[in-house]
Amino acid sequence: MNIDSNLTTKLANIANISNTVGGGMVETNTSLTKNEDHYLISIKVPGITDDELQVEINNDLVLVFLNIEIDGNEPFNYLMKYFKIPFEVDSEQIWADYEDHYLNIVMPFKELTDGYFRTVKINS
Repeated sequence: MNIDSNLTTKLANIANISNTVGGGMVETNTSLTKNEDHYLISIKVPGITDDELQVEINNDLVLVFLNIEIDGNEPFNYLMKYFKIPFEVDSEQIWADYEDHYLNIVMPFKELTDGYFRTVKINS
């Protein structure tokens, strides 16, 4: 019986992700950093290639999926992580890259990042 080691690794990664999402002990290494002009989300994804990752924006959420094709069948899409997009982020300008086993999602701020503030008079 021949066992494809690449398939075995992928299945182990799916089990690891399933364990994390299902409330297990393993947690995906994720960091969120606020920089001067953007937020940066970095997700460590060892053993996963950039072709197996998919990032989507759905309303006010950034969704990160793992897409794995097993034995030539239709890809299996698994939601790995999701993040709420803060109000100060320009959703149209969000982009991602993959480098050294890290998926980096950059969420640039809108032009008016200082926000808006005023006191509201309470009528009585």
